[in-house]
Amino acid sequence: MVEIRYLLAVAVAMTLTVVATANADAAGPRDDVATVRDLPPLTQKNHPRIMTMQDGTSTSKCIGKLITPLCAVETKIACITRHDQRLCDLIDFHFIYGKSTTASSTRYLISRATIIDDRHFPWHPSVDKGQPAGTPSVRAGDVRIDVRVLECFRYDRWICAPSYDTATAHVVRKENGIWRLIGWKHIEVVPW
Repeated sequence: MVEIRYLLAVAVAMTLTVVATANADAAGPRDDVATVRDLPPLTQKNHPRIMTMQDGTSTSKCIGKLITPLCAVETKIACITRHDQRLCDLIDFHFIYGKSTTASSTRYLISRATIIDDRHFPWHPSVDKGQPAGTPSVRAGDVRIDVRVLECFRYDRWICAPSYDTATAHVVRKENGIWRLIGWKHIEVVPW
C-alpha cells in the first residue's frame, strides 16, 4: 500500500512538472531575463568609447533612454561626466557634486559583458540599490557590464588620467520593459 501511494505521488509530481514546463514554454521567454542580443560588444583599448558634455559628440546614442543594458550604464557615465542630476535621477543615482565648470570627457572601454547565471553567486555590489536586508541583490538573468575609465579634462589642453588598476562592474536588470541599474562595485584588473 505504501509503495502504491509513493508511485502515485511520483506520477502526479511528474505530470505537474510536465504541465508546468509546457505552460512556461507556451508562455514564451520571460521578458525580464537577458539574452545574448542584449549584450554590448567589447571595445578594444585603442578604440575607446567617448562620453562628452553633449549627446552629439558622445559615442552613445541612447543616453537617458534605458532601452539596453549598455544604455543604462552609459546614462550613469553621462551623469558623472556631465554632473547632470536629471540623468542621475533616471537611474536613481545620488551624485553629490555640483554642476561641472570645465569641459570634460570620459573615455571608457567595455571590458566584460555577460549574463549572470547561478554560477556567478554570491556577488554583492558595493552599492546595492533598494534591496531589503537578506534579499539577494543579483539574480540569474541580470547583465554584468565592466567598464574601464580614462578621465579627460580640458583646461588649456586636454589632460587625461588613466584608471589602470580598477574597473567598475555594473549589474543591470530589465524591469517593466526598461533596464535598471541594480548595483555596481569597483574591481581590480590587470593594468593595460
